[in-house]
Amino acid sequence: MRRWSLLLGVVPLLGLAELALHGYFARRAPGFDDYAALAPRLLELKRPGMPVVVAPAWAEPLLRQAAPAAFPLAELARPDDSGFASFLEVSLLGAESGLTGPVQSQQTQGPFRLRVLGNPGFEATRFDFVSALASEQAVQVWNDVAGELQPCPLVDEVRAHTGGLHGPVARPRRHHACPGKRAVAATLIEDQDY
Repeated sequence: MRRWSLLLGVVPLLGLAELALHGYFARRAPGFDDYAALAPRLLELKRPGMPVVVAPAWAEPLLRQAAPAAFPLAELARPDDSGFASFLEVSLLGAESGLTGPVQSQQTQGPFRLRVLGNPGFEATRFDFVSALASEQAVQVWNDVAGELQPCPLVDEVRAHTGGLHGPVARPRRHHACPGKRAVAATLIEDQDY
């Protein structure tokens, strides 16, 4: 009986310990203001053709919201890492992205560590289809309807609906418009788990 009394006395202590740990970990992660303060420095370090990699992965949407210009579609939708000579890694809470390569520069700003990493497996890209898709000179799109080829011209149009639940998938303003309200364009559809 006494043993049960001791165990019941420990439960409130465990609750207090959990509350204290919650307070510690809730304040440990950077806030929205920290991401906003990082954005100018990130954009200063970011070079064209240098993807930004965020560790841990759950922080990427927060950084993309603070500095959307640092995340162009061609770099976000890359099939692999071999086509880029270097990467800009933004890490927090001691996390690392898993990229290997020589550290070309490193600095910290607030709770963030910024490193430029070289890519030892770099292979120059011969043709970037995602970037070329927005140009009629580099890519022509055709639609095959009943064995007849019809061109899909490149258009620049604004749509009121941007996709989402119960709606069509969002498409970029500049896209190839095919017959039957079909479109060909490069876009990014977020994975539910990022």
